[in-house]
Amino acid sequence: MTTGVRRRSVLASLLFAALLASCGAKTGLLIPDASREPDAGTDAGTDAGMCMPRPVALDRRGAQIMFVIDRSNSMKATLDGDEPAPIGTSRWELLPRTLESVLADADPLLELGAEFYPRALLAPRTPEEACSVDTGIDLAPARGNTDRLLAFFTSTQPAGGTPTALALEEARAFFERRPESRLPRYVVLATDGGPNCNPDTGVPRETCVCTGDPDQCAVDPFYGPYNCLDDVRTLDVIRGLAVDLGIPVYVIGMDDPTRPDLADVLDRMAVAGERPREEPGERRFYSVRRPDDLRGALTTITESVSRCVFNVSPVPGATDAVELRVGGLFVPRDPTRTEGWDFTTSSRSEITLFGGTCERVTRTGAEVIAEIACPPPEEE
Repeated sequence: MTTGVRRRSVLASLLFAALLASCGAKTGLLIPDASREPDAGTDAGTDAGMCMPRPVALDRRGAQIMFVIDRSNSMKATLDGDEPAPIGTSRWELLPRTLESVLADADPLLELGAEFYPRALLAPRTPEEACSVDTGIDLAPARGNTDRLLAFFTSTQPAGGTPTALALEEARAFFERRPESRLPRYVVLATDGGPNCNPDTGVPRETCVCTGDPDQCAVDPFYGPYNCLDDVRTLDVIRGLAVDLGIPVYVIGMDDPTRPDLADVLDRMAVAGERPREEPGERRFYSVRRPDDLRGALTTITESVSRCVFNVSPVPGATDAVELRVGGLFVPRDPTRTEGWDFTTSSRSEITLFGGTCERVTRTGAEVIAEIACPPPEEE
């Protein structure tokens, strides 16, 4: 090659480099600045204030569910309240059949526990016996507990009153002895009426709300006070679980359609437990009037607690803005925890989906992604 050719080749190379630099500047390509120091590193020359969204890994986690199950005498009735119930149709018989069906398809990461109430006595002789609750819980939460849970329905039978507050206190005491948990924890209360069994509700006998036949409260001097509604104490215990310990309480009620006053109490219990239903015009608790209602309630609850809770990594800082999308659609954060999503640990290491967002993920398997977003640009 002649000297002239070599010169033309060098000039062509310089011209091409100049054109490339010019093109890069016009199209926004990240071309290193010519004034960069020789050893400044690969990030030098870019805007120091530039922000790129950072992906957040969401790892679905299991959950603990403590079932608190009513074993009172009225559980012998059908869903319509008929007693004696034909074989296989009582509320007590419906529960294990439905639980077995639902839990067979439930997430294997679920840890199940149980507390049954009142104490298993076939023929309680006094109101104190009819309203007693065993100390401690019947079944500590663990994986693979379905068969052990179902065994209680065949080894014991309904009898006695409805000491819901005492049973929930035992569940609370169990959780208080274990303040740290690697899993989110929930209580699922399944009952067929208003709580009672408190002889000292603070309400005069003549004005108490009787949970059964009115004569049981107004006339019977022996059992009468124990049949009065014990709503104040029950609501206090539920709030203690949900607010103080951060353990939400779902309420499933096999409610009597002739007692809307007691259904109103179950509504208040569901709201106090911070997991009420949000269907317009419907009860706030999971009302069970048909077998399919029970199946739907248990399915919704077990799927939401196991499929809508995620570990977050890296943990966002206190001032980081996190954006979440489900199936490609932006979902806003909702600190009221009725719809959308929210952090459910103070460290921001856990995200939970709520309402329709959780239902959509459960129903369709939509992908959930999150990222730490860039702050909005400051106004000049």
